[in-house]
Amino acid sequence: GLAVASAGFARVRNVVKDLSRHVDKIDSLINNAGIMWLPEEKTVDGNEKQIQVNYLGHFLLTNLLLERMNKPSRIINLSSLAHGWSKLN
Repeated sequence: GLAVASAGFARVRNVVKDLSRHVDKIDSLINNAGIMWLPEEKTVDGNEKQIQVNYLGHFLLTNLLLERMNKPSRIINLSSLAHGWSKLN
């Protein structure tokens, strides 16, 4: 497995570039959200950090890897039920 935990889109792009040197085809991709309860903070890309790490980064990674995905392949996106803990619900 490969772990990409970064708040910067440049890091995601660099990981894909490095991976592309070693891997021709990918059978499965698991995107697992990972941070919460942070003070509000912007990333170098201008997005709220928690949203970028947990969602936007996964979509970028998946999009950049699509051409390397075998047909058929599996893409699994995981998250938590923590959104249900909000007082807004």
